[in-house]
Amino acid sequence: MEIINLEAKIGDFTLGPISVSFKEGCITAILGPSGSGKSTFLKTICGLLPSKGKVVLNNHDLSSTAPHLRRMAMMFQNYALFPNMNTFKNISFPLNVKKVKSEIVKKVVHTRAREMNAGLEESLAFMPKALPDGLKQATAFARETIRDFDVFMLDEPFSRLDAYQKQFVRVDLKKRLLKMKKTCIVVLSDAIDALSLAEKIAVLIDGKIAQFGDAIEVYDHPENLEVARIMSPLGLNVVDCRDFEVPPGSVLSFRPSGVYESEDGMEFEINSIEPLDSRRGLFHLKRNDCEVVALLSNAFSKKVGQRVKISLKQGKSWIFKGEKFERTQRFGRRA
Repeated sequence: MEIINLEAKIGDFTLGPISVSFKEGCITAILGPSGSGKSTFLKTICGLLPSKGKVVLNNHDLSSTAPHLRRMAMMFQNYALFPNMNTFKNISFPLNVKKVKSEIVKKVVHTRAREMNAGLEESLAFMPKALPDGLKQATAFARETIRDFDVFMLDEPFSRLDAYQKQFVRVDLKKRLLKMKKTCIVVLSDAIDALSLAEKIAVLIDGKIAQFGDAIEVYDHPENLEVARIMSPLGLNVVDCRDFEVPPGSVLSFRPSGVYESEDGMEFEINSIEPLDSRRGLFHLKRNDCEVVALLSNAFSKKVGQRVKISLKQGKSWIFKGEKFERTQRFGRRA
């Protein structure tokens, strides 16, 4: 699927122009901060919002094609289940609209629910309000994928799940998406989710794609400071202090994981420690007017006020020219 100069205006917000190609059978994550236009982008591709530009699928320009004829399936953030229908009727809705014979509908729905492997078949008689969020998502997924489609889009599939639920649902969702072998576009706000699910990542900032490429390439080689922040789930150090010999008019950025203890490194004092597990922690360090956060081991054996020597890992830091350095944003956690 190819997007060519796609533009949309919603109130004061302008999306695009965006031109990007989605590889057939590939899972692509649309990643960006809140308000960057991620959901608007999906709805525009589907034809749910008025737009300019072209959406080309299988060499056909769909720009003037009605949403229900675009052979696209979309799972909304709130799942959009019919509250007056049980799970069976929700899943079978696309087939009933096409007036498929009831015996075929029953067989297909039970088969699809069984394939979901999430206890969905045992919940076909339940109403949506009686389902936990994980089964609500499974119901929405089954409903959207029970019919023929070429592109599957998901809008924030993990936003309604807690951290414990998400770690299991994310694995199951990736298995389902890979099994379908369809072009999939997933809107996400968390870099960890994007790296776990997607082969490609498009970072969307202020309605425009700031960077697009292989997931690991975008992670390892951010093209600007904002992309680096978005791709750093544990936060990003941004410094311009003399200790790091940063060129004038530039900032040095590196993730907490880009730091290691070294006898030949610079000496910092520990201001505070945030344990992440039984071994590692985020260490807030200070040296003169320079403050950084480092991911180090022995989180429980080190103490506030203690001094540590650190160095930067080779190839794990970036210098960005012309970026505005703000003292209040030395360390940012934006997914």
